[in-house]
Amino acid sequence: MKHVLVAVGVMVAALSGAAEAQDAVRARVVSTGPGFECLSISAREGWQRHETRLTGTLEALRLGRGEGWTVDANTYDRVGPDGHGTADEARLAPYATYKEQSSLPFGRLLYRLDGGNVGHFPSGWTFNTQQIRRVMEFRINDTALQDNAGAVEVCFFEKR
Repeated sequence: MKHVLVAVGVMVAALSGAAEAQDAVRARVVSTGPGFECLSISAREGWQRHETRLTGTLEALRLGRGEGWTVDANTYDRVGPDGHGTADEARLAPYATYKEQSSLPFGRLLYRLDGGNVGHFPSGWTFNTQQIRRVMEFRINDTALQDNAGAVEVCFFEKR
């Protein structure tokens, strides 16, 4: 399992008055410990919301393949948070209208801030340090979820 750790400076101010997005379900927390929380983001759910219970300054985000996910369990192998590669993208081209973000590959891990601003984690996980929040939403880049399978991992870490 490949994990990449990205140290980030964190804006830790609370999201005052931010309404919980109505189209998001609660993300599944799969492990916690002193100073960390890990989520399993499912390929079969839409937006999955997480409000961290960590109280210290958030220092890092780690993204991992976990079990991996796919936009079509019967046709394509599972991939990590980068999404499907060029060969899969070429075969999936007729279904491009089912992408949440048309410019990104199917299967790319997306995040949403404050219920509206959508972004993605670029290959290599270079991350805009001003965008991590205590409340974030995640999803697969696909809107036809019924044939998807699997999950990827997102972990939050406090500064030590």
